[in-house]
Amino acid sequence: MADIFISYARSDRTRVETLANALQKEGLEVWWDRQILGGDDFSANIERELESAGAAVVAWSEAGSQSHWVKDEAAYAARGDKLVAISLDGTAPPMGFRQFHAIDFSGWDGKSSATEFTELIRATATRLGAHTSADLSAPGNNKATEADPIDTGPWIAVTPIKVRGDDPDMEDLAEDLTDSIASGLARFSYLNVATQSSANESKRAGATYLLGGTLRKAGSTLRLSIKLSTTSQDKQVWGERYNRAFDNETILELHDDITDHVVTAVADPYGALMRDLSAPVAMLEPEDMTPYEALLRHFIFRQRVTQEDHTVAKRAIDLATQRAPGNAELWAAMAFAELEEYKNHFNESEGALAQGLRSARRAVELDPYSAFGHFALCDASFFSRDVATTRIAGKRSLELNPRDSDAMAMIGLMTMFIGDWDHGTALVERAIGLNPNAPGWYWFGGFYNHFRLEEYEAALEFIRRVNMPQYFAYQSCKAIVLAQLGRKDEARAAVEAFESIWNDDPALYKKNINRWFYAQPDFEEKFCAGLRKAGMDLP
Repeated sequence: MADIFISYARSDRTRVETLANALQKEGLEVWWDRQILGGDDFSANIERELESAGAAVVAWSEAGSQSHWVKDEAAYAARGDKLVAISLDGTAPPMGFRQFHAIDFSGWDGKSSATEFTELIRATATRLGAHTSADLSAPGNNKATEADPIDTGPWIAVTPIKVRGDDPDMEDLAEDLTDSIASGLARFSYLNVATQSSANESKRAGATYLLGGTLRKAGSTLRLSIKLSTTSQDKQVWGERYNRAFDNETILELHDDITDHVVTAVADPYGALMRDLSAPVAMLEPEDMTPYEALLRHFIFRQRVTQEDHTVAKRAIDLATQRAPGNAELWAAMAFAELEEYKNHFNESEGALAQGLRSARRAVELDPYSAFGHFALCDASFFSRDVATTRIAGKRSLELNPRDSDAMAMIGLMTMFIGDWDHGTALVERAIGLNPNAPGWYWFGGFYNHFRLEEYEAALEFIRRVNMPQYFAYQSCKAIVLAQLGRKDEARAAVEAFESIWNDDPALYKKNINRWFYAQPDFEEKFCAGLRKAGMDLP
């Protein structure tokens, strides 16, 4: 049994041979496919060696990122918690693998004393644990340490969309949709995605979920029937039929529209997959959660937005970052948990805003390609009153993942509050259009915009759609619009409901209002005037 399996693209063979030789000089047993003998079953040999190795070094490069072999081997290694990634030429890992830090080997001179080689030795030692046959007690000999218990989350296998009937154009569209859906899912960095040729192959490869569908055209109507199911129990988690008018002139728009809705419905923080994964997590104590379950608990909080859920989620994430300090997604979640103390007065502690900004920056440092990390940095920058970074980080987050409705809605709200009401409103509306299962807080965007324009009946309709009676902001917004409509008794009842939730000095709430509307003083005063009109004793 080899200690290390090396996965690489054929064009990188020379550099990989240098690497393999250097690792062998450290006393490690290394396997790479040069050792396959003529007549061997190629794929079976590779699978056997990858399964038995203690660590798998995946050498990403421009060629490696395009190789189906390398991506399949990397997926297999990640499922077995044995993946160690390097980049031979500075190329970022492909979508679906960017949550794994890649050691930069683009400038490696082949020496074992080099910083990047020492980092590789330490990373492989972590994966090998007590099973290594080598003594790694220094650079060139550093004793293996216990691995961080980082669980990589579920694996989703996307199988080719099947076509009903004999239509070459439909075959091409089905192939393009399969690729685009898989690529879109992979942009959610908390998910692992692979394409497989069949359901049986997906099960053999160890996938947790299977996404597949059929495409048919009848006259001018196109129908995609698609479902998400578990591979262990063959339980259907989600299914949908998308009917669209088919026109060759608008085929690209149709392709993008279907991809947007499938990806968001499945992978969004409030999508079918996250609902299925989160259901059992809601019953766990923080001490019993894996790091991945702690991340799921964060999304449960974002849907409910209560102080009790914040307490549980923050404790879980705090424990998770201690166990997996190199996980960018957890640091982003930690940033949000800390920022909630400041922006919603949930269990507020001194220095929460500064700590949230530090955690967000840490997430981006660990993974510059994490959309979730840039979303956290946008949020932290907004409440730190750094408008320029708010714009930059928000734009980058949506570039990295344009189908995350959670990020899109919140970035939309912040964009509105720094003065770009039209663009911010458009982002919130798109987030709602992408995800029919959006949580109520998405509708705050329409409320604020209509209230600003003094369109109070429309504002009331939006706040009713928010429908989050346990969230203090829902009650205060409801109070101000009812007051403006002259419905004094209802407005006063909303104020009383607010006070029972806030349960603190109204002066502190006025301070909280300023934390959100600091860049819009006229709107801030209009909001406060509405609260006074509703009967709140606001300074």
